[in-house]
Amino acid sequence: EVQRSLHNYMGTALLLAERPDLAIQEYELARSIAPNAYGWVGSGDSLMAQRDWRAAAEAFSEAIALDPYYAVPYCGLGIIFARQRMVSRAVSCYEQAVALQPTWGAPYALLGLAFELEARIDAAREAYRTCALQAGPNAGLRQAVNIRAEEILHHPPTAVPTATLIPTPSPTPIPTWGAYRVQKGDTQRA
Repeated sequence: EVQRSLHNYMGTALLLAERPDLAIQEYELARSIAPNAYGWVGSGDSLMAQRDWRAAAEAFSEAIALDPYYAVPYCGLGIIFARQRMVSRAVSCYEQAVALQPTWGAPYALLGLAFELEARIDAAREAYRTCALQAGPNAGLRQAVNIRAEEILHHPPTAVPTATLIPTPSPTPIPTWGAYRVQKGDTQRA
């Protein structure tokens, strides 16, 4: 248990040192000792830093499968969905994180950003205000969300287009009846 924790902490330190390539190795070592949600979240964060969005989403999903009551991987998935302009799915993820850990400020800030993407100004401002109340000793977060809550009053965001699935075209059968072969001397006049 101690060795696994040390690898997880080393991964976190490397991620903060902007070395996601090395951080992911530490999280993999931690998971090889005993899989845990914290290690999968660390891997997801490292993969996001490397812009491997698909693999990051898979890592966050693995974390949720191991511990569905851990709020952090829902935030990670929400970030990926918001980036892909699947805003309603991002909002659902952030709301799940809030439901699991209502006294944690970060999901409220992310929820505010998602509401901005939908141009839901009142909802965004409320999420930012709640974040400020839940920020605890994180004065930087409190200040940032308070400033943002006021900025969107003066410069309201415009909703971004959301991702729309492209329909798969169905094959069009080639008609075999009614085909006419043009003959010499035919004209377009009736």
